[in-house]
Amino acid sequence: FSLNVSEFVAISISNALLFEKVEKLSVTDGLTGFDNHQQMQ
Repeated sequence: FSLNVSEFVAISISNALLFEKVEKLSVTDGLTGFDNHQQMQ
């Protein structure tokens, strides 16, 4: 199992984008996009 540099970079970018998405979803309502209750306290 061998990854070349371009595959490694692509996976790293994908992981970073997914992390940002999860981070945003953790503080907002997925349906409305508004801050969730925990964020408002």
